[in-house]
Amino acid sequence: MPGLVPPAAFSNALAWNATASQAARIAGPGIAGVMIMAGEAWVYGSVAILLLIASALTFRIRAQTQITRNTPLKTAFSGCTCRASMSAAPTFPGPKRLSVAVPA
Repeated sequence: MPGLVPPAAFSNALAWNATASQAARIAGPGIAGVMIMAGEAWVYGSVAILLLIASALTFRIRAQTQITRNTPLKTAFSGCTCRASMSAAPTFPGPKRLSVAVPA
């Protein structure tokens, strides 16, 4: 959620999110029971409609992103070293001991 709302409105957005979640947990089972009594067609129809609405609203979300720096992997891992040693009769294929050193 931090990438979706400005920092000044983050606590308010968090409170609304928690309220909506609790309301859905409380009201959801009751609404589902009434819909099942009305018939299965109501259940599947409402799920399809709500899925379309949620999909349309999801595509309207604009995240606040910033591209900071493009670092190639060769540069990012340039100081890392990797040493592996094998014993005479390994019990499994591959290195028996692997030590990775990353400079501070």
